[in-house]
Amino acid sequence: MRKNIVAGNWKMNKSFDEADDLVNGIMELLEKKELGKNTLMILCPPFPYLEMVSDYSNDSYFMVGAQNVNDNEKPIRYDLAQRVRYQLRKCPELNFYLDDSLDYIQHIDDLLAKDKNQDKE
Repeated sequence: MRKNIVAGNWKMNKSFDEADDLVNGIMELLEKKELGKNTLMILCPPFPYLEMVSDYSNDSYFMVGAQNVNDNEKPIRYDLAQRVRYQLRKCPELNFYLDDSLDYIQHIDDLLAKDKNQDKE
């Protein structure tokens, strides 16, 4: 059975404390709702808040996604290089790609449903 996915792309300019309050509010709302095992919640905060939000997601009902990763490729690569500088001689290049497979699957499902409805008529 396929999962329902609810994703929120967060485009607000907030201070770190305001972002923390926002994530706590979202967590409280999710605890009150019974989404079922078939629903996956994803929160996609701006780059500066990824680590904070991912820390919260370990104990909550949502997963974390990233946005505008290509725009931040150099800072991400630098951070990675700092973390692995004693393990690797050179930091690998990073390439990020948009995964549109879910859109493709949804398009196929829509076409099949349309074809099924035409057969009934």
